[in-house]
Amino acid sequence: PEAHWLTRIVEAFRTRDVTFVFGKVLPRWGTLPPPELLTQKAQDIWGPLAIVDYGDEPVDYVASSTGQRLPIGANLAFLRRRVLLLEAGLSAKTISALWKYLCWRVARLLKLS
Repeated sequence: PEAHWLTRIVEAFRTRDVTFVFGKVLPRWGTLPPPELLTQKAQDIWGPLAIVDYGDEPVDYVASSTGQRLPIGANLAFLRRRVLLLEAGLSAKTISALWKYLCWRVARLLKLS
């Protein structure tokens, strides 16, 4: 992780009226990845691979807005656990099922490329 990443997460909760924050997660490729993984089509679903890049400036996620990528990835923090489990209606079983579905979609997309 980058230096001060945790400090920046805490700062976002302290200075902005937000329920969750998320940030950039870029891969450290051990070898050159297959070209199919770097296409724009593949980048649209990088989230399930824990690869997220919205740029360097803060971005507001607006649930009612269309056309924005979902804030999923390894660098996602919720202010309160209840937001994820109760208000979002997600259980551990639901999260697991969603993860399996997303992984299936990634595999299917790479086969279609």
